[in-house]
Amino acid sequence: VTTVQAGEPVLACDDDTWYRGKVTQVMADDMVQVELVDLASTVILSKTQLRKASSDVMKEEVVAVSCCLDTWVEEDRKVAVEKWGDKMAGMVEEFSEVQVEVVGRVEAGQYRIKFPELEKKMNAGRLKSRAEMLKEKLRKK
Repeated sequence: VTTVQAGEPVLACDDDTWYRGKVTQVMADDMVQVELVDLASTVILSKTQLRKASSDVMKEEVVAVSCCLDTWVEEDRKVAVEKWGDKMAGMVEEFSEVQVEVVGRVEAGQYRIKFPELEKKMNAGRLKSRAEMLKEKLRKK
């Protein structure tokens, strides 16, 4: 791929695996931000890691959807990813199948969910989100 536009469907190679994607941002130095639609995640890749895809590729059902824990909705997304990203990925990988309760939607179509098993694990490890710590601090006043 030599030229690409935001919104364009692509096949994206990340970690030697090809995924369906949609370009979300064209950046400097031949880099692009791509939403990997079946993983509900976004990556930054070189244009050399992309292949053109027809719009038919995107007609198949999406395998994953983007979710946010209900207790984290008020947190800054970037801060939450920096603070919890690696820890959360490790905890979620332990589950081959999960049951969540969808309790609403937030911006950009992301679902608000409750994930009881994960929340129990977080509480057992005394891991608290910034929002939870702030709520506790305010209750003490």
